[in-house]
Amino acid sequence: MDTLRLNHVYVSVVTSTTPSGGLYQQTMYDIATRTNGICVFESDDWIHWTSPYITQLDTPYTIYSLNVGVAGSGNFSLPPIKSPCTTLFCDYFLLMTIQDHGPLDSFQTAKLTWQNIPNNSSDSLDNNTTYLKLSNGSLFVTTAMSLDANMSYSMNLDYDYSDTRYQILQIRVLDVV
Repeated sequence: MDTLRLNHVYVSVVTSTTPSGGLYQQTMYDIATRTNGICVFESDDWIHWTSPYITQLDTPYTIYSLNVGVAGSGNFSLPPIKSPCTTLFCDYFLLMTIQDHGPLDSFQTAKLTWQNIPNNSSDSLDNNTTYLKLSNGSLFVTTAMSLDANMSYSMNLDYDYSDTRYQILQIRVLDVV
């Protein structure tokens, strides 16, 4: 794992919620988490819709990577994000896993909010704004995260799960080059 990270290698994968072989879906999630990649659990008929969002060939630069442990219900203030953009504003891909295993069984709601108070700008990613809201998979994604140049944004995560099982969510913001 250290060699992968030393060479700036990250692992991103879409894992079927109905695997045809193997018993260790969690292993792929753990590798993706430890390399700042992303692991998504998806039904077979949605894999082709989900995989383009995590290939990262068009968006190879990760500007924000965070793994957050959650259980039950609550909220977190996350480390702020600062746009490295040098123009007026830039758009980014925002990816967030909503469960660290598949299929979905305890997820109820999640909302990731980013806000810049001085500029009075804010937005969020949640059950209603994700591009993949009909998939019933474990990825929330938007390509419309707009941040003003060289401005810091506070980040907040609200979540609700039907059980108290501890799981790690992956949050990644990728630069659209």
